[in-house]
Amino acid sequence: MRLRPELLRGILNYGLDRPSSVQQRGIPLLLKGQDVIAQAKAGKEKYATYCIPILQNMELQSMRTQALIITSTNETAGHIYRLMLGLSTLMHHVECMLCISGGNIGDDVKKAQKRPHIIIGTPNRICDLVNLDAIDLSYLKMFIVDDAEHLLIQGFKEHAIELRKNFPKTTIIQTIIFSGSVNTEIMDLTTSLQMREPVRILVKKNEQNLNGVRHYYLYVAMERSDWKFEALADLLESIKNQTIIIYCNKESTMDSICYKLCERDLNAIALYGEVGSSQRDSILDKFKSGKNNILITTEVLIDIDLSVQLVIHFELPSKPEDYGKRITLVSASGSYQGVSISFVTSKVKDMSNLRAIESLYKIKMPEMPINLPEIL
Repeated sequence: MRLRPELLRGILNYGLDRPSSVQQRGIPLLLKGQDVIAQAKAGKEKYATYCIPILQNMELQSMRTQALIITSTNETAGHIYRLMLGLSTLMHHVECMLCISGGNIGDDVKKAQKRPHIIIGTPNRICDLVNLDAIDLSYLKMFIVDDAEHLLIQGFKEHAIELRKNFPKTTIIQTIIFSGSVNTEIMDLTTSLQMREPVRILVKKNEQNLNGVRHYYLYVAMERSDWKFEALADLLESIKNQTIIIYCNKESTMDSICYKLCERDLNAIALYGEVGSSQRDSILDKFKSGKNNILITTEVLIDIDLSVQLVIHFELPSKPEDYGKRITLVSASGSYQGVSISFVTSKVKDMSNLRAIESLYKIKMPEMPINLPEIL
């Protein structure tokens, strides 16, 4: 791809040694300045598809904001920001800003006024800073809309039109849309953003499988409310010293099982979505080092350079597409076949969610085998 040597070294150091299918198709187009609509699942594979061209085409000597990335949540923006920093470690003078809701807007104004090369954030905060004349988009070269289907649900179309008015009038802006699905609403967005004959990169449904992962379910009768936790504890006792992520849908559930597991001397630690960056790094460092080998979280996607042996869905995701996002860390490993176990109860929604996941990913989940420790 004829990338800058320092960028290529950063990519290899980050562990991305071979481009994926979407990267092989997308990166060359983006390097040429082509507008693109791409369908891809969440994760580093997708983020790197546009982060690499941004860093390659960046004019480092010009302290102007040249790339703007908008995504749907603070967490996703943080994942992209950390990936951008990781890829550009060996590139001098790259300035990148994270612009998300919840922080002090005065601090964000000061950072934005320094004209960082790349701004990554959520629509509300970015639009607020544009309205305050803190963000200068008059030198913008690339505009990336990530997770477009969820942004549209949040009313992003109005934000897009508002932002577009601040783009330079005489310069062509390369616009890229990434979405889990490409439907009529996504195509309508191309008009609002004035995209120029965008190339579509679509993934066939049968390409959205989860290679390298074995999928099982564990049925738990709910005659007593604590039976589900007891089943989890028994499972973890049988497979000690494995690297495990446990997913819940509610923080209250996460709190409860983390406390109970620690009472049983199992090295569990909880990761909250809104935790501060320093505390977050501390939690993930403990997990990576093995000090706490069980990570419990409500996050759909965790940005961490680590492969895990086992993912447990203590609560099945309500949206089938989130199942694939949850097991990114398992499916990314090529050295072994990881395992995903979904807890299922007699509740009707549990079984319907399980069947929806099987249908979406073209997989069949058998019941968890008794000899699971031997499989792992």
